[in-house]
Amino acid sequence: MWDALAFIGLMAFLIFMVLAIISIFKKWGKTKRFFLFAGVAIVLFIVGAINAPTTTDTAQSNVKTEDVEKNTSVKGEDTQTNDEKGNETQEELPTEQTKYTYMAEEMIPSLTDETLELNEKTKSFMTEHYKLFPAKTAADIAQAKKITDSSVSSKHLNKNADPYLNKMTVFTGTVVSIEETKSNDETITLIHAVDNEMQSYQVLLFKPAGDVFEDDRIRFWGVPAGPSSFKNVSGGTTNVQFFVGSHVEKI
Repeated sequence: MWDALAFIGLMAFLIFMVLAIISIFKKWGKTKRFFLFAGVAIVLFIVGAINAPTTTDTAQSNVKTEDVEKNTSVKGEDTQTNDEKGNETQEELPTEQTKYTYMAEEMIPSLTDETLELNEKTKSFMTEHYKLFPAKTAADIAQAKKITDSSVSSKHLNKNADPYLNKMTVFTGTVVSIEETKSNDETITLIHAVDNEMQSYQVLLFKPAGDVFEDDRIRFWGVPAGPSSFKNVSGGTTNVQFFVGSHVEKI
């Protein structure tokens, strides 16, 4: 029971933190409420983790279970089933390899007004190259550039993005807007850029953008997530290609 409480608390904490970050970008006016819920969730996680059975407790429980199995095999089968469920629950927790993939999967639908979800090919590519999303060290940045397929253009993506959802790509443009927010020691950057042919790009980057500001010319590396759109403040809709960013540079 305590393991389940700890798991629920951790998952709720991650979800409400993601919602709080999205609320900052989307200006929902619910940021404080989401942070409050995240605080309650982390308390549940701590309580569950503290009260979770130790290895010694588990060993003693197994001995008792063996005694009970001699009299009632059904109870023994139930205990085994519960242990298996507990192991499955542990495997579902985000890891270092899947953390940013999980965050992108949770954030993209809300950032795109539910017009886009993270494709399985993109999720697999991000998990396989987890050190590149984002690329934080000089070595990782160099590796991101090394595996980039520079032949992919916006025309390819606009025609059919599916063949390129598992490729590192590179594009240039002028920054229309850029927003950064920091939560739980993570900096999340959302960039909207437009190239010389008025093609729009939206980039979700899980690190600071450095000295990049509005109206700057940039080059960014990332994996395409697919086409999306958003409503303009002045009316109408802007069609964009959405990316999970690896790195961005001012040029």
